[in-house]
Amino acid sequence: YNAGKSVYDVANGYVPTEGRVDPFARCLVGGSLSGLATAVALTPFELVKCRIQVEPGRWNGVFDATRGTISEYGALSLMNGFTPCVLREVIGNFFWFGVYESVVRCSLPEGVPRHEAPFWVLPLAGGLGGVAFWTTSFPFDTVKTRAQVDHQFRALGVWGGLQAVIRDGGVQGLFRGWN
Repeated sequence: YNAGKSVYDVANGYVPTEGRVDPFARCLVGGSLSGLATAVALTPFELVKCRIQVEPGRWNGVFDATRGTISEYGALSLMNGFTPCVLREVIGNFFWFGVYESVVRCSLPEGVPRHEAPFWVLPLAGGLGGVAFWTTSFPFDTVKTRAQVDHQFRALGVWGGLQAVIRDGGVQGLFRGWN
């Protein structure tokens, strides 16, 4: 989160605001850019988590799975699934920040500062933002997870992976587990 927030803050600091760029657009761009940093940080952890989940009993914890993955496939293998993770985070964050900001802005009368919002506004905005994140990005999460645990699937790439999931389970296969 902090890496994403830092990128978001940097993006907002470098974009001129004096009548040229709408603050809402800055929010969308900053949120999307934060997905890049988030994907860099998350990919290795998610790869190890997925390997532990699909190979129960093989690993004696996170460090063992990390060491085993590196010794078996090399250090760069920890970044397997990076591209679909980037797509998930960039697209998901675009919608999360967009929905969050929209809900907050629609819930406050003109001129009322955010810190004076009723107690329910920010949790509602965050919850709806989370639904928007996962609804729009779940297909990429599905491909990422499959790519992280199946070498043949990973060779298909993102587009080929999406097509393979649809071929095997229909469009609903992209959303298996999202209910």
